[in-house]
Amino acid sequence: MGLGNIAWRFDQKKDNIAVGLTHASSYLKHDCVEIVGGCSPEQDDRKSFEKLYKVQTFNTIDEMLPAVQPDIVSICTPAEYHYDQVRYCLQHSIPMIWLEKPPATSLADLDKMIQENKQFQGRSKILVNYQRRFSESYTWLQSLYKDQTLGACRLIQINYSRGLENNGSHLLDILFFIVGLQCDYILEWISDSLSTSPSFALSFQNNLSIIVSGLEVPYHNIDIILTFDLGRASILYGGMVQRIESKIENGIFPGFYRLAESKMVHIDKGDIQSSMTEALRDLIGAYEDNREPRSSLITARRTQRLIEEIRSHSIR
Repeated sequence: MGLGNIAWRFDQKKDNIAVGLTHASSYLKHDCVEIVGGCSPEQDDRKSFEKLYKVQTFNTIDEMLPAVQPDIVSICTPAEYHYDQVRYCLQHSIPMIWLEKPPATSLADLDKMIQENKQFQGRSKILVNYQRRFSESYTWLQSLYKDQTLGACRLIQINYSRGLENNGSHLLDILFFIVGLQCDYILEWISDSLSTSPSFALSFQNNLSIIVSGLEVPYHNIDIILTFDLGRASILYGGMVQRIESKIENGIFPGFYRLAESKMVHIDKGDIQSSMTEALRDLIGAYEDNREPRSSLITARRTQRLIEEIRSHSIR
């Protein structure tokens, strides 16, 4: 549902459309999945999708679902349509829903989704597409934090551009993926709640500080840096570089210490491409094992709550 970039168009001009960063390419790479239809009110999108994927397309969801009877529905429409479309899928007992982020435009709508899915006894498994949770590089960063390999974490710095709800939401979700859902925060300050990419600061109950810098620049800036007692670990350039800096003695000033780069890894693009595929595998596994996906409505709630706090400039 929705036939734009994340649905399939990012792969439109690639020689191998089964290698990419979209819902459609992830389905093509999975041996047990077949694309059976698409839905969009845009006629040009429908024609292009039909031509490439050789499937039937529809103007509305209520035309598509009875005709193709899918096991999985990808909801790739703008966020303002998500609540109604998820609710429709729940009412029609769609087994699996792959929902693009952000899952809703308000915390109230997200909470209604959670409640209605409970009323349907969780018969539909819903995965929210914060796909960085399925990337090995961000899982590595989470393990450094949890295992305290470099000591206790004191500061997390996040840089992002191109919108709080767009790139910013991905990094906020990764922040909560790293620190866990049990650790609550206080929103300390906000630069400008009306900015497309506001800056703000958080403090956590375990004396962890978070500084988020939003940038109004015409390119993607997606960095996360964790400062520990014994060093610093970073994922830079949207997930393309891993960096470790370790505490060493300062050769100029004996008895003092500084950071020195101990390892930098240029991550193969396969890690980024595989995160979408792994998200799909987790959704199918959640349905087969009757469990919650790694990225669910529940895990997405904290990011939704924080975005709403920032936009309303309410601090609690």
